[in-house]
Amino acid sequence: MQTIRRIMTTVVLLRFCLSGARERMNPFKPFSVYVPFDDVDKMMVHISWNYSSDGSWKLRHHLSMEHGRSVPLPDEQLRELTTRLENAYDAQRTLDPVFFNRKQRRWRRGWVRSPRCGSLEPYWDKFNLSLALWNAYSVLTASDLPRSKVLVNIGAGDGPGAGQSLDPVWVLALSFHLHAVFVEPGPAEFQELNHNIKAHRTPLNLISEPYMMALKPEQIPNLLQRSALLQSAALLDVLKVDIDVNDCDVAASFLRERRARIVLIEVNPSFPPPILFCQHASSPPHANTKPLHGCSLSYMVELFATFDMWLYRFDGQDALFVDSALARELTAAFGDRFPKDEIDCFQWPRLLPSTASAPVDEFRNWFYDLEAEEQLQIAARTAMSQYARYRGLCSVEATASCSWHEAARGVLKGPAYRKLIADSQAACKHACCDDSSCHAASFSWSAGGMCMLHKQVHLHTPRAESDGGVVLVRREARDEKACMEAFQSLQPQLPMTIGLPICGHSCQFPSWPSQSSQPGTGSEKNRHSAIT
Repeated sequence: MQTIRRIMTTVVLLRFCLSGARERMNPFKPFSVYVPFDDVDKMMVHISWNYSSDGSWKLRHHLSMEHGRSVPLPDEQLRELTTRLENAYDAQRTLDPVFFNRKQRRWRRGWVRSPRCGSLEPYWDKFNLSLALWNAYSVLTASDLPRSKVLVNIGAGDGPGAGQSLDPVWVLALSFHLHAVFVEPGPAEFQELNHNIKAHRTPLNLISEPYMMALKPEQIPNLLQRSALLQSAALLDVLKVDIDVNDCDVAASFLRERRARIVLIEVNPSFPPPILFCQHASSPPHANTKPLHGCSLSYMVELFATFDMWLYRFDGQDALFVDSALARELTAAFGDRFPKDEIDCFQWPRLLPSTASAPVDEFRNWFYDLEAEEQLQIAARTAMSQYARYRGLCSVEATASCSWHEAARGVLKGPAYRKLIADSQAACKHACCDDSSCHAASFSWSAGGMCMLHKQVHLHTPRAESDGGVVLVRREARDEKACMEAFQSLQPQLPMTIGLPICGHSCQFPSWPSQSSQPGTGSEKNRHSAIT
């Protein structure tokens, strides 16, 4: 039996090698672990392997504290840690390359594998995404392609971006002197946006049109009538959408009215390829719909192909798409090939737990080890249950254990019912575990080690005023049946698309657009036939 199995494995591997795969396949799954250090409670280590020129796979890792900030280590300590990790995790995390390649070749839409498509930096470090956006626009300006020098930013926030990094679209608009339309619903953010426009854009004589509104797809024609910039622009240079609700519906509605050369849009990573997920609610029952927000990478690839736009980069949180005319210019300038394999692209970024609906290792196991049908069921059930749990819609079982989300970051809604001074995050966790009323604990070094205990968990998007604190959410054993029943009662208010592509032996795009194709020549018929 072992001999027959060995022969079959050899045949499958040989078939794989002769199947036209041009890149080396990474046999290791990336993953994240917590490692104790003397000067901090815990440090998260994100680990992956890269193929090197000497023919071997070299371990790469990125270090961060629980709240996401990167932490440099001295060379000696770094070498010691790398040795420990290589010895501990070399064999245990090996994936089955034949299984994963079969899944990839069956479900992927694009067929070009490129490590450059995904960022090797953590998703909150926008350097690689900013560089890709800069390169794409630089190529556009150097080409003979028509451009309008108009940018639209839907979900603009305060403009430059609060938190750990600048908004790459804001930087691009200042650097290339782009006129811009800004849409932001939050009153406080809108006030800051106006201040930043006057401080940074007005001195450069750039036209700026800020609108305070929660933009819905049906309101886009009205916005076009109100905007002098949009009336004069037949084609947008850049469209950015980041509203955490029905991002893809808004983007598609906008592209039907005004095509764009470049689209930057936030991805919901809780539904890895090949899952098609899209939230369609314009007025959801809760302002924050995470983790059932936006749309998945596979849905975007399907959707934007109908507008002749193709995946260029993905950093774990945001995806960058370019139209086919600009894609050909990028091929000539940098050697980038299209259409990119979105499944291969998805595996490169280091997805932090706060971006997904499950702890990072569970999430990666779905992606690497499960058939697409099982992956769909687990991802949907997990995201729906978490939606109900985070909003207190299902009860805690009596035997709930005190464990924690690895890095659930955010600002807790409502005051703490108890405050104390703790000398570490671990001490703050223990205080919450010892109190049966505590469902979350927020800890901040900048507040003198203040530990605040909360009875309810309603997470908001992290803002600058969170002063670097970390929110620790108990992963208690909830009644999953009650969670799903609670979610089902809300589902009519949360219309969504969720499923797998409908395709034959292979889901690949039939061909790369011809040289004569123009932006927006794709047909929406193919997309609708591919979505369940």
